[in-house]
Amino acid sequence: MKMEVIVTDYEKNPKQGEEIVFVDTASKEQYSGITNEDGKFTIGLPGGTTYLAKIKGVGSEKSYQVFSIPKLQENRNYGMSQFIIQYEPPRVFTLDEVYFDVNKATLRSQSYAELNELVDFMKRKKDIRIEIAGHTDSTGEEEDNIKLSQRRADRVKQYLVRKGIDANRIEAKGYGESQPVADNSTKEGRQKNRRTEVRIISE
Repeated sequence: MKMEVIVTDYEKNPKQGEEIVFVDTASKEQYSGITNEDGKFTIGLPGGTTYLAKIKGVGSEKSYQVFSIPKLQENRNYGMSQFIIQYEPPRVFTLDEVYFDVNKATLRSQSYAELNELVDFMKRKKDIRIEIAGHTDSTGEEEDNIKLSQRRADRVKQYLVRKGIDANRIEAKGYGESQPVADNSTKEGRQKNRRTEVRIISE
């Protein structure tokens, strides 16, 4: 079946560069497309099965809706259908799989997969500008933590630029320990506070 996929925000403004993935719930085969400047793309999906539609993010996929395409009788054809997605992407998200060496700004190799997803995200959304926000826990001196978080944010920016993203689209800022999201008195809380965030500045 041919289907026109339309992605907008809740005010019906088109969302360019959104990757939508359709997963056949039986075979697990995946079909995907990326919206153009009108927030649309056309895709062909085999009938007679059920699909889960997902919105691809950086390091994540948001399940949106499950739907079925009935199997047609012989000598019958599918018409063109529309699949409309309305949602508001997050303005701030954490890069959960980005890791640095202890007290250093050296990226560990296991960070590259999620950073490459961020590169793809920015290539799909050509007008977007972001801030890379570095955060630490409260261990150590406050001034040292600000410097460390700044070096780490700069390091992520350098990686993105080396992968072809315009440096003018990226700001890097270290916030040190000033914006905790968890209790610094526990090991788990400190781990949550040591994070790298992406903040959408404009799009």
